[in-house]
Amino acid sequence: MARIAPAKPKLKTAHASQALAKLQGEISDEAIIFQNMPDPEWMLMMAPGKLPVFVKPLPDVSSVDLDAQEITTTGGEVEIPDIMASVIEVASRLSLGDVGLVVLSGVHCSRRSLPRAKGVAEAVVTSDLTEVWQASGVQGSAITAEAINAILQVHSPGATAFVPGAITQTQLDWRTSLSAEQSIPSADAPDEAAVVSPAQVQTEKFRLNDGSPKRVQNLETMVGSILVSLAKGRQILAGGLPVKPEYVANGARLLPVLLIAASEKWSPVVAKAGTGGFDVRLSRDADALVGFRVADVLASSPYLLYMPLSRVARVTDTGANLDFDRLLGIFDRWLSKYDEGRLHHHSVTIRIATEQHLASQES
Repeated sequence: MARIAPAKPKLKTAHASQALAKLQGEISDEAIIFQNMPDPEWMLMMAPGKLPVFVKPLPDVSSVDLDAQEITTTGGEVEIPDIMASVIEVASRLSLGDVGLVVLSGVHCSRRSLPRAKGVAEAVVTSDLTEVWQASGVQGSAITAEAINAILQVHSPGATAFVPGAITQTQLDWRTSLSAEQSIPSADAPDEAAVVSPAQVQTEKFRLNDGSPKRVQNLETMVGSILVSLAKGRQILAGGLPVKPEYVANGARLLPVLLIAASEKWSPVVAKAGTGGFDVRLSRDADALVGFRVADVLASSPYLLYMPLSRVARVTDTGANLDFDRLLGIFDRWLSKYDEGRLHHHSVTIRIATEQHLASQES
């Protein structure tokens, strides 16, 4: 989870504030997000060795016209050269070197690359929050923690020094107030709100075929990346034994365990709202590590797939290492709870949703 500066939200518009709350929860904890930089409602995401990325939230991008150099919203046109000029001016003033730019729409829009100006290594318009962290990996940067601290002291005089991975108490207090920050139910004390049976797919939008190797491979790659970023070289333990990120992310090994743990957190929302962020099909496989393999996955957006999986992966972080024993306990409880052996299910479909879907259904 990225630190923010100042330590409490200072953005004025609802779209920018919501984007900040989601970004700080999903971006790696080695990063810091500066609010209102270079201008009000903008953000600047920085991490040592990563490309600095400026984020301009726009509530409703409807089109991008590269010929006219305009981004159209219901509030009018935003000039692309003006955005670039703001980014380049601040990057030069802060000696950032090359930077990235993500124009973040509050409603779904097709991803569009923008023409890159000198000093801007990546520039996109998107509604996908994960693009911010992805843009930071386009190329390396000479930015150090010391350089970030120098900017922090100018931007927020007297702030606690920036240490990658460390979060201030003020920000922790703010995070606990966010509805999205819920705890994962433990194996010993299951969440009473959890659904009482695996959710079944009911809509055409989320219909699954018999198996999609490409979608499963994309899921494995995503989870592997999450674990590498989270571990930072520390050991990953399962059953007391060290394992590699790709072992955990493998659809025939520990990936079903992560998905079931995520469903324990998110499926209660489905039981109330009836819609989901993504669907997963597990198929029985005697050769798989836990008796099931991931046969298919279908997501309405990459972010809705990334969010619950990244949160459940963070539950394993003990400080010294990543320990998957707790998630294994949740999986064992799930098997016992649904008595899959007696029911002879060849495959199980699970719908996993997010709180924002519930809110949208109730509004």
